[in-house]
Formats: sequence, C-alpha cells, structure tokens
Amino acid sequence: GFDSYLYLLGPNGAVLVEDDDGGNGTNSRIPGQRGSFVLPVTGTYTIELTSLGTGQSGSFLLSLNAGQGCSILGLAAGQAVNGELATT
Repeated sequence: GFDSYLYLLGPNGAVLVEDDDGGNGTNSRIPGQRGSFVLPVTGTYTIELTSLGTGQSGSFLLSLNAGQGCSILGLAAGQAVNGELATT
C-alpha cells in the first residue's frame, strides 16, 4: 500500500478540501473522520487521488456517497473502484 492523499476540486478548479489521514490509518477521507461535506455551489467537482510521498504506488479503493439531487459522472454513488496508482 501507500499513504493516500485526496483532493476535492470545485467547479473553478480550485482545491476546496484535501485530506491525508482522515480515514483509518493512512487512508484519506473527505471529510476527515466521519460525516458529510456539503458542496457550496452547483457545478462539476473533481476528486483527485494521489500519494502523500513521491514515487509511491499501490492498490487503492475509491468510493463515493452522494446526497439526493447529485448527478455522478464517471463513478456512480455507492460504487467502489479498485485501481493501481503508478509512479507515472
């Protein structure tokens, strides 16, 4: 594994919130620990997953829970995605 790092980017591309270890251990979570994050404006948001350290790679699981009225593109609400984070 690796030490994951999450970014949530707003419709204008600016980072709204980021997290290193808000989940269990070195897992990332937005918002950290528990609860939910209310999006401030209507628009398209982007979730970026990377590693805290340079050159780290490994398997990851990304999941998203969305509230009522949210349209999810690329990842359905409640769907989990497994992947590999490569150094490239």
